[in-house]
Amino acid sequence: MRGSLRKCRRSSHLKKVRVVVDSTYLLPSLGISVKGLEAEDIQHISKYDGKVKYCYPTPLLAEILAKAAKESLKRKLTVPPREACEGLKALLAGLAVSLEVPAVDSLMLAAELWMKGHRDIMDDMAYAHAVKSQAYFMTLDEAFKSFLSRKGYTLEVIVTHKDLEKLTLQANEN
Repeated sequence: MRGSLRKCRRSSHLKKVRVVVDSTYLLPSLGISVKGLEAEDIQHISKYDGKVKYCYPTPLLAEILAKAAKESLKRKLTVPPREACEGLKALLAGLAVSLEVPAVDSLMLAAELWMKGHRDIMDDMAYAHAVKSQAYFMTLDEAFKSFLSRKGYTLEVIVTHKDLEKLTLQANEN
């Protein structure tokens, strides 16, 4: 009994790491496969549900909706498949990912990135939201990372799913 009480006390003091998720990581839940992201990777990510708070800026919903529609057209469907609908319902319900409204300062940083030459406003918004809300940004986009480096923006917030174990351990060492 004492051992289980100690475990409860310890787990209640664990810090959750905040991670803003790139749309790439959500597409498989809509039935869209992503190059470089395997089923094992998604299982790896879900393994950290209790230790990581996954966040997604609300304006990015337009991006995954557009990608679901585009994928439906590729498959010659007249409407998005049920899997896409179920994935969107889960996302809107906040089951695994918390939807967040970006603050004005993060939108201004996103606009700055766009004006400096990165023309994917969705990536700009996700990165800016992570920076301004003191979170990490989980992405596989090496071109974006290169752009940020060339322009002198911090890369300390950029992670991939492979970094989750290290992040959760570091957060709870402090």
